[in-house]
Amino acid sequence: MKLYSVRKIDKLGRICIPKEYTKILDMKEDDYIDIQLSENEIVLKKHKQTINYGMLISNILVQEKGTEYKDYLITNEDISNFKLLINHFILEMIKKK
Repeated sequence: MKLYSVRKIDKLGRICIPKEYTKILDMKEDDYIDIQLSENEIVLKKHKQTINYGMLISNILVQEKGTEYKDYLITNEDISNFKLLINHFILEMIKKK
């Protein structure tokens, strides 16, 4: 589905996103949006919270080992295994509720 709309920029550089668009994307007040400048266009996207698994693993190592994460080589396989472990844990937590 493609929708098109023209909006005027106010003196502070703001625009108003049409309510129909925010409803379609299930956006609520205080939600975040990603803003990307790409050549001659500005792209707005609904922000999706993501997990940086590499940084998460590094933080766990720092807490567990008391060392800096730079002392460890974290591979893509480590990250994949960690994602599986976390997903399994989350599913088990959901089952218990």
